Amino acid sequence: MCISSANDYKIALVTGGSSGLGKAAAIELARQKVAVFILCRDEISGLKTVQEIQTASGSPHISFFTADLSSQKSIHRLVDQIFKELPKLDILIHAAGTLQPSRISTIDGLETTFAVNHLASFLLTQKLLPLLRASSSARILVLSSRAEELGNIDFDDLQMHKSYSAIKSYCQSKLANILFTYELARKLEKTKITVNCLHPGLVNTNLGRNLPILIRTLIWCIRPFMTHPSRAIEPVIRLALDPQFEGVSGKYFLGTQEGKSSPKSYDPVLAKRLWEMSEQLTQSL
Repeated sequence: MCISSANDYKIALVTGGSSGLGKAAAIELARQKVAVFILCRDEISGLKTVQEIQTASGSPHISFFTADLSSQKSIHRLVDQIFKELPKLDILIHAAGTLQPSRISTIDGLETTFAVNHLASFLLTQKLLPLLRASSSARILVLSSRAEELGNIDFDDLQMHKSYSAIKSYCQSKLANILFTYELARKLEKTKITVNCLHPGLVNTNLGRNLPILIRTLIWCIRPFMTHPSRAIEPVIRLALDPQFEGVSGKYFLGTQEGKSSPKSYDPVLAKRLWEMSEQLTQSL
């Protein structure tokens, strides 16, 4: 996709753009005349998804980048490519996520759920800050979950070598998302970049596809009560584009209503320690 002028379009990057909430966000942003770049794991899924988004949105201004968010080398290569192609970045939506039934180490030796759900967002955002600063008004949105209320940041076993469960690792990563959002908002306070997180509700996605069959059966049973991604994404688009949210930063939203996350998520000491640990885990690899 050719961006003829930095002022022609708002430019958005959506992680997890090949399915679920990420794909739904890409479709709706494209309908709103935003030039959208999605992040996919491979070229085949990228090409297929771009065609689907173009058909659904009626917009030709869709393209993709490929990266494996569990690999920090892959993220660095991604960033190099993005800087070659984009003059600025107006919207960054972190919609990618994973939930692993058993503990799996990434190529970097990190627990996969923590690496993909938190560290990838942390690293990618840090590296893209120059492009976000090039925008007249940039917005970062981090999709989290009410599961963060059950999360705990255990610095003695952050990679869960001692004790692992799929739910425990997922809840930890969602709490990390919110701590990261609040700390980043504090660091960007005097800039034109805002960052917020939101819980999109109970959404019908394929996030639990790798879970044990009993849990998948339970999810299947409650699926009729879940929201389709095309509807669940509406507040995300409003937070990304609506002038009402211009300058709003460091907030947690339930839909488009400002809400309260768990008490521990507001602990600045915990957020600072997680930030420093995240820097160590991304700069040393």
